[in-house]
Amino acid sequence: GSWFETMVAFGVMASIGAFTLNVVLLVSLAFKIITFADLDMDHINPPDFCKKVNRLVLPECVVHCAICVLLIFSGHWLLFLINAPYLGYRIFLIKENKHLMAPEKVYDRERKKAEQQQIIFGLVFCVALFFLYLYSLVMSMMVMK
Repeated sequence: GSWFETMVAFGVMASIGAFTLNVVLLVSLAFKIITFADLDMDHINPPDFCKKVNRLVLPECVVHCAICVLLIFSGHWLLFLINAPYLGYRIFLIKENKHLMAPEKVYDRERKKAEQQQIIFGLVFCVALFFLYLYSLVMSMMVMK
């Protein structure tokens, strides 16, 4: 009946929301990679680089939290469990105050490499989730029919 249809419709909307928010994360991470390339080619100075990259950290975490909340309330437990460790890592970095790049540390080879690896991991993670969310969306829509 009606209750089941409402829950299925909410599942579809949650899948669309998670998919869309994941695309937002992908765009943000791609922007960070492009900004790193600009820094490497001296098209941008370190303070501007840090300003551009740092302003995305908290919004990315908020978007990731929103995805997790959508997944919990829509009953996508497996997708939530896949997301939880990465979200926990992001929150850990913020709590430990290790989430921001400092202009004086931009040319520290180890720090820069770690930051680039972290962004690439996030990008690969979000691309994998892109396909999982797409699959989830298609399956949710098939249940609706």
